[in-house]
Amino acid sequence: DGDCYRCHDAHATENDNMLVKSGNKLCLDCHSLTAPAFAQAHHNFPMEKSNCANCHDPHSTPRSSMALLYPDQHSPFKVRNCGACHASSKDFSTIKDGKALCLQCHTKSDNLISKKNVHKAVTMPGECINCHSPHTGFTSNILAKPDGQVCFNCHEKSGFDKKFKHKPATESCSTCHEVHSSDNANLLNGDDEIKLCLKCHNADKTHMHPMGKNFKDPRNGERLVCTSCHSPHSSDYENILLADKQRELCTSCHSL
Repeated sequence: DGDCYRCHDAHATENDNMLVKSGNKLCLDCHSLTAPAFAQAHHNFPMEKSNCANCHDPHSTPRSSMALLYPDQHSPFKVRNCGACHASSKDFSTIKDGKALCLQCHTKSDNLISKKNVHKAVTMPGECINCHSPHTGFTSNILAKPDGQVCFNCHEKSGFDKKFKHKPATESCSTCHEVHSSDNANLLNGDDEIKLCLKCHNADKTHMHPMGKNFKDPRNGERLVCTSCHSPHSSDYENILLADKQRELCTSCHSL
């Protein structure tokens, strides 16, 4: 009915998102764990320690999605085949541990982590579910949060919140980065940083500063590339430059 105050405090609270109560405590003001319909809907799995928001959107979902479930659903969950992953309805134990559980269906996914540099999230405790929801989520990849937000579960936001933002860095990290593993530094999804940038940026319409393998950055001796002058994420300077283009940026390489 649009009564925001049922869930949110308008002035101050100790809870995230200005909620009047934290986590499931808020949901249980209206929903009863002991109600027969609730138990049936959750196949008698114990829900006391679960996170309702892992499956349900607290605000709204498309009409095609019942019970405020996120519209993108893991196949076993969608057909209510809990036994495909879970060993028993008495607890949340699974029939296999970690990524071994996922790989029994996603048989080709093991190749995703076979490259030289593996995304740390894949090797941390939790493995696949550090980024993916086992039940419902966002996009066909069933991300635990929208692409671009799920990354901030681990990565600091401080480099992404400056005045001028690189659009891909605010919408989809996977535009530039491989999400599982890569043979390239920083998990880039191309072996040439300049070519990666030029997938979106038209060099023919831009006055090009000399760069590439024949030009060295005098500050570090490395190949001069786009990120020698531009931040790939955000900056307080126009054109996402690393410093003021009127003087400081240029004089960091060019002596007066």
